[in-house]
Amino acid sequence: MPKENILLESSILNKKIKQRVANLISESRFKREPPGQTNCEIKNSSGDIFKIDIFEDGNDPKLSEIQNLFNETFKREEVESEIFLRSAIDGKTPWGTPDIKYRVISITNKEEELLTVCAGATLELSDTDNEVAYCVEYLLTNKKLKQKGLAREVYISALIDSLKIAEEKNKKLSFLFGECTDSSETFWNKMGWKRIYLKNKDTNKYIEVPYIQPVLNFNTETGEKSKDSGEIKEHLMIDFLNREPTIKDLLKLHEALINYTAMWSKEAFKNEEAYEKHMSYINNLKLTFEKNITQEQYDKKLYFLSGEQKAHLNYNI
Repeated sequence: MPKENILLESSILNKKIKQRVANLISESRFKREPPGQTNCEIKNSSGDIFKIDIFEDGNDPKLSEIQNLFNETFKREEVESEIFLRSAIDGKTPWGTPDIKYRVISITNKEEELLTVCAGATLELSDTDNEVAYCVEYLLTNKKLKQKGLAREVYISALIDSLKIAEEKNKKLSFLFGECTDSSETFWNKMGWKRIYLKNKDTNKYIEVPYIQPVLNFNTETGEKSKDSGEIKEHLMIDFLNREPTIKDLLKLHEALINYTAMWSKEAFKNEEAYEKHMSYINNLKLTFEKNITQEQYDKKLYFLSGEQKAHLNYNI
């Protein structure tokens, strides 16, 4: 049986996520062909046909169009340069050191216009031998060519791809997570994602876990942030598949996210001092996050709330 046809595999290692994907497909307004693969065609009730493809080659000329869409959609400090995009797809850094493969999936129409993109990676978690997490970095739609429902379809393909990676490593895909904006929360709630909260023991108020998107670009001579980069306040959202995550799990997810998105290899810097400065920034990000969520005022439990649920609770952001 082909590995791509993961929904039909007999293994029960990732039974819950397989069922999640199967449900999303069965509830879709599109028909997928073939149904259990990342790369496929989808067709709606009007007969419109769209193509879903994953980029496997960092030299693909179409990646420039992907980069342009990133640049048009997000603030300058939220996007890395095209050299990062191309090298990451090949599983390496711009400096030639190995890296986790970046998975970029697109949807195009019959005119081959770029409509929707989902980009992310399946990340290993520290201190665990059998779990991985899929991190969504970007999910965006070309506003000029917006087609209702396509974001959902590219996300389904991303899950199929991440599940395939987990199965090949004989690991359990336990968490889906990423940085999200206020405007995207409704979509993620529909996909099963929720924001993460702590509860004040004295006031019983719910406080959202504070998260800052780190600096993405650094000066290679000094280790400081580059002029066109900076931190941005975002929201962390999560969908858990096999078990409810603990604070320890959240710390591991945050560490994996920071390591993947912001930590540069030693080879990137022109001197030892610059590298040490950079690593001091990375380590401080992790330490600050840990201190924020382990304060004594909280009851040591995580709470996961959708937008609708938050509207009925007394909470602070």
